[in-house]
Amino acid sequence: MQRFEQSFLSEMRSRHAEVIADIRTSKALSDDTTAKLKSILTDFVKTFA
Repeated sequence: MQRFEQSFLSEMRSRHAEVIADIRTSKALSDDTTAKLKSILTDFVKTFA
């Protein structure tokens, strides 16, 4: 689990920094942000080995 978490956080920071910024700014998960996170996570899981 630790490897997955580290890899996912690295992916988020390098390729999806705007999503992190949105969460930090709003301090909430909007429907749009939630949808983006689900999509990012789904794609990431497919490539994680």
